[in-house]
Amino acid sequence: MGGTVCTLAGPGRHSLSTVVTCLNLLLSGAGQTFVLLALYLKFVLESRVAVVIGNHGGALAYFLIAVGCILGFVSMASSKVTYEAGSEEKTSRRTCKLLVFTQACQALALFLLVVAIILCLVHKGLIRDALHSGIIAAIKLYRVNPKIKKGVDKIQSTFHCCGSRSMDDWFKIPWIPMKFLNVDHPDIQKYIVEGEFVKDDAPFSCCNIHVTRPCVHHDVRNISAHRRLGPEGTLYTTGCNEVLEDYWVSKVLNPVLMVLLLVTLLLILAITLSRLLQTSMDEALDTGDPNGEGGAYCLRSCPCAVLPSTDHTTVLRKKGGAGEGESDDGSGGGDGGDAGNEGWHNAGRDDNGPAGGGGGGSEGGGGGGGGGDEGGDGRGGGDDKRGKKDKTDDKKKDKKDKKDKKDKKDKKDKKDKKDKKDKKKKKDKKDKGKKGKKKGKDKAKKKKKKKKPKAKKRPKVKSKSKGKKKRK
Repeated sequence: MGGTVCTLAGPGRHSLSTVVTCLNLLLSGAGQTFVLLALYLKFVLESRVAVVIGNHGGALAYFLIAVGCILGFVSMASSKVTYEAGSEEKTSRRTCKLLVFTQACQALALFLLVVAIILCLVHKGLIRDALHSGIIAAIKLYRVNPKIKKGVDKIQSTFHCCGSRSMDDWFKIPWIPMKFLNVDHPDIQKYIVEGEFVKDDAPFSCCNIHVTRPCVHHDVRNISAHRRLGPEGTLYTTGCNEVLEDYWVSKVLNPVLMVLLLVTLLLILAITLSRLLQTSMDEALDTGDPNGEGGAYCLRSCPCAVLPSTDHTTVLRKKGGAGEGESDDGSGGGDGGDAGNEGWHNAGRDDNGPAGGGGGGSEGGGGGGGGGDEGGDGRGGGDDKRGKKDKTDDKKKDKKDKKDKKDKKDKKDKKDKKDKKDKKKKKDKKDKGKKGKKKGKDKAKKKKKKKKPKAKKRPKVKSKSKGKKKRK
């Protein structure tokens, strides 16, 4: 999914955030459901066939518990982040980075879900052989292990089956202990093979509960002893392997597989919508308005997307439309190329005359195409090498842009440093002037204090004029 899918503003991102939050909460509940399903699978369903299935079902249950825990935790954390992303106050680069992190964690959970689906499909192929070997092993231990005997009888009576593939499995394996037999009796001795009692007998748990007559589970193949028994007999004719396989696939693997597929689709949808929310926020922050419009996309452009092969300027599309031929210094590169082509068509059309020269590029733009040889076609020099030239020009242009950006940045840094230095000098000079004025005032005050002597009391002198007046 390359290119912008839609453009979202603040209200649109808020609505999308609400949808993604609800999806993540639903996935968190699905993770908890996986844990409960795995526990039910392990302790309820598997316990019914644990005698014959062994540890073949345990791997799936444990893996589902792990997947459920990871999915629940990741989805809960993702719901919190996506909820905060919908508010204007939380729209920031930090929230975008958190969204990217949660998307990575959800991708890990998605990988585990795919592994669980593969595990279920593999179990479907392995369960038949595992059940057959498990039932045969249980029949061999039937006479020596009371726990296995009880489990086998429970399976046969519950699932209405007998033996592994048929009741004949009991006729080939010695399952009756020798200590309960009179080995000296001639009827017993004829069934003893290599010290083991092998006879066409089956346990009572193989008896069909739907048959009304008494169960015949000894001398089953002796037709003369059971003339009115009928061809079906009184035992279950279906083997436990087939019944348990149907039970395990229909009750365990298929439901788990359906839930896994549903949760996988929901998780893919949640990751996609979260990506759209994050990219729209990024675009809005780039414009400087966190609540403004921003393009939402999963991939900015397809990595393999190219321009039409018929165009002589076939180059890979670059991010930000770098192939449009625009630059900060001059925008006439494309015009120069067009002028070159026009010059070739106008001046070099005559086969006998000299080929026309290429048109000049506009100011600041690329130069025009070169002229052809005298009496020849001037197109070869331009068309054959134009692709390589465009690529080298693009590379040079990119290098020049990077160099210009770097120079501008260096100039700006130098200017900032110089401004800071000048400000600091002015401040220091100002502070120095203030200190100098203060010192001058202090010195002047001290001088004034030194210059002012203590005023001496002058003796009162009687003026002569006043004495004369008095005499008169």
